[in-house]
Amino acid sequence: MKRILISGATGGIGGALVRYFFNRGEHVIATGRNRKRLDAFKQELSSAGPGKLTTHVADFASFADVHSLAERLKSDYEDGLDAVIHTAAVFVGKKRYTEDGHELQMQVNHLAPALLSLELLPVLRKRRGRVISTTSELHRKAEMPETPFSESRIYRPLKQYARTKLYNLMFTIALDDRIGENKGMRAFAVHPGLVKTDIGSKETSLRWRLLWRFATRKAIDPGRVVYTYSFLVYEKDTQSALPYFYRTQPRPYSEEARDKAKVERLFEATEAALDVRWDKEN
Repeated sequence: MKRILISGATGGIGGALVRYFFNRGEHVIATGRNRKRLDAFKQELSSAGPGKLTTHVADFASFADVHSLAERLKSDYEDGLDAVIHTAAVFVGKKRYTEDGHELQMQVNHLAPALLSLELLPVLRKRRGRVISTTSELHRKAEMPETPFSESRIYRPLKQYARTKLYNLMFTIALDDRIGENKGMRAFAVHPGLVKTDIGSKETSLRWRLLWRFATRKAIDPGRVVYTYSFLVYEKDTQSALPYFYRTQPRPYSEEARDKAKVERLFEATEAALDVRWDKEN
């Protein structure tokens, strides 16, 4: 039985992945910020399949929550995790800041998943586990400024979202270079395609909700994208593959993400923002 942590587990892609891996008989560790929705998930799946489900409440808008979650997981699963899958993300129409002082999309979509990934490396290493993040082809629309976390005067929500997706991919590339030294460990980023979720209509204006509804009118059901994540959890022969995947196949990424100097600068800036440091021994 594999142990698979899924963030953003109460809806969309995260919810589909919880059901999929649970029904395959795995131990799914689901995290989300809404206790009622997590409890409803437990009730739904309690006798529905061969797997095991454990839930933890954690809000990625709070680094304290992420630290606390990481400590609990390292204590509960000292003998290892097989995979950490990040699907938690937000899209907001107006600039908002977290209690940690970061723009909300940047923290929830990039910084918090990066923090949890780095803190869980000791238990992932025990089972040569994998870190799988969710990015987007929108990364091709974004660029990284000289100072990675600098902010423009005018807030453009979709541009900021695309930037977080670029950072998901760039961080994955840098992390994969590091953990790949341990044979079997990998970091991957998945482009799921246009998926029918409510990310664009939860914390936005009526204008953005209508735009999102129009943009996703032909979107696919979240259950149809689980197979790429599944492939990356189970497939052993991935050592030579690119870290960016779409429909179970490696995919070339943007010129910006291929710039090794920028990738390293983003990784180092992320470490500084999180006040953590990569340590190959941990």
